[in-house]
Amino acid sequence: LRILLSAVFLHKRQNMHKTLLLLFLPALIACAGKTSSKPKESNNQQASEQTQVVVAVPMTLDVLPLLVADAHGYFKQHNIPIVFRVYPSQADCDTAFLGQAQGICTDRLGQAHLGSVAQSEAPLLVMHRKWGLVASAGLRIRHLKEMKDRTVAAAKYSYSDETCTEALRENGLPDNFVLRPRINSFTICSAMVQGGQVDGAVLPEPYLTEAVENGCKLLYSGTSAQSFLLIKRKSMSRIDSRRLSAVYNQASDSINQRGISFCQDILMRQYHLNPAIINKLKLPHYARQ
Repeated sequence: LRILLSAVFLHKRQNMHKTLLLLFLPALIACAGKTSSKPKESNNQQASEQTQVVVAVPMTLDVLPLLVADAHGYFKQHNIPIVFRVYPSQADCDTAFLGQAQGICTDRLGQAHLGSVAQSEAPLLVMHRKWGLVASAGLRIRHLKEMKDRTVAAAKYSYSDETCTEALRENGLPDNFVLRPRINSFTICSAMVQGGQVDGAVLPEPYLTEAVENGCKLLYSGTSAQSFLLIKRKSMSRIDSRRLSAVYNQASDSINQRGISFCQDILMRQYHLNPAIINKLKLPHYARQ
């Protein structure tokens, strides 16, 4: 009797195992399929990223032709393996360049701050970046000499800080005439001076126009400072400098001829500007390289 009961129990347990296997078999197959496909997708994505030269660029108007060329597919048309990562500050670009990015758009002071990693790089493009110093609208200040001991936000290691020093010296004022809190983000800096959280700010275009159109007083308009497109030497072989210049010139010519309407979407999406400010922008004339 015990033998008979054991046989019956074993038969039922085997049937239960078969039933469970049939129930879970589709799920097991699905899981196995997902597991096997993930590494291929990841490897393909990594391989795609590795073929691109990643360039860190700030949200300033000097790099607009590069973003226009990228958006309109000019780089793909000329088989230039380059992709741009847009950052709200030069400091963020510096961090990216010291890390995984192979290229950067920066100015002379920013290049010096980066040290040896950027000193040996020859610029592929030379552009111009416009800076200005504004006072908060709520202060009713009209002249820089009225800013004594007030806060003027500026970023270190760039022409932001240099523009502040230049403005003070041209007005016969000492370097310590104002306090300089360090705010790297252009958008945050612009919002703070418009909101009266700082008394003044040094801003690049297009955020200089944004601040002035929203009531801030322009106290000093600096000369345009040169900015550069630098690529690390180990990635230079992947970029044809002549084709790069041709693409830049194509985008620059299009902006010069067609104006704001040609790049309005980029100014809204990449620079986070509203249409009212965009319509007030005076784009510079982009020189051919």
